[in-house]
Parts: sequence; structure tokens; C-alpha cells
Amino acid sequence: MDWSSPIGRVSYFAQKVFYTILGLILIAVTVDSYGRVTTFGEIISALVFVCVLGAASRRLRDLGRTRWLILLYLVPIVNLLLVLYLTFAPGGLASDNQLRSRV
Repeated sequence: MDWSSPIGRVSYFAQKVFYTILGLILIAVTVDSYGRVTTFGEIISALVFVCVLGAASRRLRDLGRTRWLILLYLVPIVNLLLVLYLTFAPGGLASDNQLRSRV
């Protein structure tokens, strides 16, 4: 997977939904009898988070924004605004490439 190529908003949204569902399922499977997430579950959660950051990085590239904005994922409430922006902002590079390939 090439994490440097831009993706459009539909691809970003699909990846975001997939990684969210995958993460929830894997965490639910790794909960111990006391309701705590095991160490294995924490590692899986971190790996899924890295994949989410990769999708966000590709989407920011599509929008022509700096990838440093990924750090906003670490700020509560602001990360929700970032996800909304990445999901609904009109595309740039990926949309242009798709249009060129249709012509």
C-alpha cells in the first residue's frame, strides 16, 4: 500500500469506517473476564490507529494540506472536527486524477 498517494473523500470515508469496525471487533475479542482490554488488544488498537493515520495522511495530501495536521488527532474534540473536514471537504489531487483518467 502506497501511503503517499492521495485519496478522495469516498475512499477516505470507506477506509475510516472499515478501520473503525475492525478495531471495535478486535478490541471486543481481546477483552478479558474483568472487562479490561488485554495487552494484545492494546497493540492491535495501536496498529489500527496507525492505519487510520495513514488514511488521514493520504487525504490531507489530496487536499493540499500539510501532513502535520495529523497531530490534531491527539487533541480531544478537535479530532472530530478534523475527521469531518477530511470527510466532507472537496477533493483536490485525487479528484483531478480521476477526472483525467475518464477523459
